[in-house]
Amino acid sequence: MERVNYRGKKVGAYERDPDDYYIEDYWLTFALLDFLALAPPATIYDPACGSGRIPAVARSRGFTAYGSDLKRRIEGAAVHDYLSIADPPVGRVDWVITNPPFTSAVRFAERALTQARVGVAMIQRLAFLETVERADFFAASGLSHVAVSSDRTSMPPGAEYERGRIEAEGGRTAYAWFIWRQGWRGPWTGHFIAKARTQTARVEGER
Repeated sequence: MERVNYRGKKVGAYERDPDDYYIEDYWLTFALLDFLALAPPATIYDPACGSGRIPAVARSRGFTAYGSDLKRRIEGAAVHDYLSIADPPVGRVDWVITNPPFTSAVRFAERALTQARVGVAMIQRLAFLETVERADFFAASGLSHVAVSSDRTSMPPGAEYERGRIEAEGGRTAYAWFIWRQGWRGPWTGHFIAKARTQTARVEGER
């Protein structure tokens, strides 16, 4: 089977993932946990867990972490539509940390803020900052920090990556963690995270 570099031109020929399912680098979640200075026994839930990378990283640090997704992409994760289910099965958690589809990210944040006791963190393209509508949402919803990756990290289409059709070897798009804290009333602040400053570890199932 032909393997295509994610940065190569052939990737543009692939159809967009119908579920907007893209896979984040493991180090991004390690960096977020460091940035937030989180420590067990905090509980973490990813309602768009895909192949389970965010819960896996959290568990490697000793957290209790749960995952679910619209489709069954990994054993042990619940399957449901987070935006329409009446009551997520895990109930209240300390943090919701997720990589949701860009087109429904605001709705994910709104729902997650009703479930998280402490805060919500979502990895999105830095362009998520744009538009007047989202600016109003950020101001009203308690966005506290935007932690920008100083590395151009890879975010390949999940289905193609899992089939071995493409490789994750860097990217061209800027990404950031958008972080909300319950009760935050001040303006949000910007920060940088970097792979070189992040303490990572091998995660079970890591490719």
